[in-house]
Amino acid sequence: MVIAIDGTVASGKGTVAKLLAKKLNFHYLDTGSIYRAITVLLLNSSLTDKNWQDKEVKKLLDSAKIEIKADKILLNGKDITERIRDNEISCSVAVFGRSVLVQDKVHEIQHQFAQNNDLVVEGRETTSVAFPNAQYKFYMDCDVDLRAKRRYNDLMRTAKDSNVTLEEVKKQIEERDFLDKTRKISPLVMVKDAIYIDGAGSPEEVAAKILDKIGAV
Repeated sequence: MVIAIDGTVASGKGTVAKLLAKKLNFHYLDTGSIYRAITVLLLNSSLTDKNWQDKEVKKLLDSAKIEIKADKILLNGKDITERIRDNEISCSVAVFGRSVLVQDKVHEIQHQFAQNNDLVVEGRETTSVAFPNAQYKFYMDCDVDLRAKRRYNDLMRTAKDSNVTLEEVKKQIEERDFLDKTRKISPLVMVKDAIYIDGAGSPEEVAAKILDKIGAV
């Protein structure tokens, strides 16, 4: 079984998806972490979204080894779990995510992971592109001010980018929303058969809503 959760950045979908997976004894897959790992790969290379050639990007992606082990993300054997949450990555991931080659690589990793696993997967085209036949589809969102506060608190808690302001974080999220929703390939959308979930509550409260919808309470 696949439970797919789409939604906006910092809407709480990652925390809720992890909680759901634990309660259901399913595997958890964070699509965003895969995009972020690829963003690290591309930023570490000499390529940028301005000057890359498709053949160069494809060669780089084909040779990259991205592994998901419990709560860790490995890129070519190196643990980049902390790195992918840097503000630099958050500001760049939506730009690189517009590439069809990047999206194809993400979907390849997702489907490999889902072959033999009951899965709770979350991301930004999870229900529309990656798992359109998922048994359950949800779309999470909440007020942008709350999402900005969550993201800001995360940055402060991890002592990363401590010079960034709450207003700057809010602006970054609004720009990210725009890029995610307007990209030509696989934009963020709420598909017709998805159930809308307000992410404003606590993770336990939001998870309970989803469990109620799938009849697992």
